[in-house]
Amino acid sequence: MSVAVIEPPVPMAETGPAFWSGGGDALVCTGVAAEVPGVRTFTFRAASGALFDYRPGQYVTLGVPVAEGAILWRSFTIASAPVTGGAATLALTIKAQPGARATGWLHQSLRPGMSLAARGPFGDFHLDDAGAAAAARPLMLISAGSGATPMASMARWLAGQESRRPVHYFHLARTEGDLLFHAEMTAFAASRPHWQLSWVTSEREGRPDAARLAASLPGLGGAEVFCCGPAGFVGSVAAAFQAAGGDAALWREEGFGANPVGPVVPEAPVPAESAPAAGGLAVRIEPLGREITVSAGETLLEAALRQGVPIPSSCRKGQCSTCRVRKLSGEVDMQDDGGLFEDEIEAGDILACCSRPLTPLTIKIG
Repeated sequence: MSVAVIEPPVPMAETGPAFWSGGGDALVCTGVAAEVPGVRTFTFRAASGALFDYRPGQYVTLGVPVAEGAILWRSFTIASAPVTGGAATLALTIKAQPGARATGWLHQSLRPGMSLAARGPFGDFHLDDAGAAAAARPLMLISAGSGATPMASMARWLAGQESRRPVHYFHLARTEGDLLFHAEMTAFAASRPHWQLSWVTSEREGRPDAARLAASLPGLGGAEVFCCGPAGFVGSVAAAFQAAGGDAALWREEGFGANPVGPVVPEAPVPAESAPAAGGLAVRIEPLGREITVSAGETLLEAALRQGVPIPSSCRKGQCSTCRVRKLSGEVDMQDDGGLFEDEIEAGDILACCSRPLTPLTIKIG
């Protein structure tokens, strides 16, 4: 299937290179590389020639054309490192999720030269320029599975800055063949005596609990920690950090589950006995043929997740468009933060994370 640029390119500023901010400036794929089984890195440039300015650990949201006329907005962490003055390209390392239409299309159909609509960069889970005090504090980058992607961006940035900050890079994968960025991180550590690496596989050692993690991460309580991976893994690391007396202000986490893709912290449906009382507004969801109830004060996203309808989401601030749905009937109060353009709103698109029904609704997802 051919893919057209969704919007015309944004021209370069006459006074110098512009920084990419999505919108009409599509991303053009310039390369696809296999990493480990089921994981590929896609490299992009801006159609306008704009440079990329972002923090290590942030993400972008891609408009993935999974079918004729159907675009799914999904968020993916940037794996490449920022460059002072702006980078000419950015890289997204993406795992093909079983049964997921968006990642399936990217792996099967995206080729160099093809263009995708995109937005960003977004995200609060990122490494900042460190002051003198922070630069001396040990840093732990702890991940499992595809949670290695933001850690790769952080590690690459630190290496490029020739930072002397003590770093412990810990990664858990299912098998040795699934260890993302193994050769690169091993090479980094070999030339940096202040770096420590821990590679763990669940096939050989089982899934580590909080006690084993604490033993594998000496000094955890005194470090600044970035942790990303499946919710259970992140919870175990958090428990080890708390038990070690870690400062909550130095803890950063990002989790993901089976349905969301990318830098998403999923909310589990609320058990029936704790669901809000009846009396809200009815929302019919197509093409599922489901009807849910949105209680007073709830957003569409909150109500859908509470009742087991997995609408993908990411920023939950009305910015990234991951939770975009089409309103077929009814009215909402949408307090977005620039996540949709006027023509998209006129066409009926709304963001579930920041939309509250004013009347009964019918929406379309997917």
